[in-house]
Amino acid sequence: MSALTLVIAIGLQLACGLVVPATATVDRCLLAAKACSLAFVPPKAQPYEPYAAGLTCVAQVEDPESLAGATILTRDSDGLVIVACRGSASVRNFRTNLDIGPVALEASPGAKVHNGFQNAGRELWKLVRPQLPKSSAPVLVTGHSLGGGTATMLSLALHAAGREAELITVAGPRLGDGAFAKFYRETCSLPATHLIHDTDDVLSSNTQLWDRLNFEHVGTVVRCGKDVPCLYETADAATPELCASDADAPPKTPSLKGVFVDHCSYLGLYIGVRLEHPWGYLRF
Repeated sequence: MSALTLVIAIGLQLACGLVVPATATVDRCLLAAKACSLAFVPPKAQPYEPYAAGLTCVAQVEDPESLAGATILTRDSDGLVIVACRGSASVRNFRTNLDIGPVALEASPGAKVHNGFQNAGRELWKLVRPQLPKSSAPVLVTGHSLGGGTATMLSLALHAAGREAELITVAGPRLGDGAFAKFYRETCSLPATHLIHDTDDVLSSNTQLWDRLNFEHVGTVVRCGKDVPCLYETADAATPELCASDADAPPKTPSLKGVFVDHCSYLGLYIGVRLEHPWGYLRF
């Protein structure tokens, strides 16, 4: 599917009611994107990251089988708990991406879901749950790319554990059929938002497969800027609806130039592996 076709398809979705929800403020989406970026950084190095201002790392966990990872953060100003699921950072992560299935959703066998994300999410939850701060603070679950898939599964696990979470995925996949999307919406009371931009070729290359599998997003698709922190309510990228001020716009710290550049660039931030932290991408 061409980038133009993807833009048209997204525009039609938005015209049918998928507009920027009230909770999808540019500040909220920037917070999610920053957390997704920090998920690629070891805890000891996070204080030196420009995206870490105002955030404290509680723990970073990784499933030894799938190498799916998550970083648990709290926001200093109000205690908001953020669970940021790491995107693909190793060869084994790509095996998870390719383990599509689909298979029956464990919580609702009538629904079909991506096998790799369900397995990785289940094992990752076992590690995340004991690390969550014991508080009544709200929870934001987020994830980039593969991490968007595991984040969606963690949102369902949080609900089952009696704790609701808002979900924001960044360049995340569709990971289940209509029955799965319906189950998610009927189960989780807080909104789900999916950030995409028009030049993400990784997403556009998967669109035909997702369509063939009848996979749907569980929440609202929101178009955003690749190089600027803006959200768009219409198909016209020349008229942004919500943008951060210049003072709030974060500095971009790109790494591994030329590798999935557009897929790793969201809202003017870089989200992906760092050359200076090879512990992630050199593993099989």
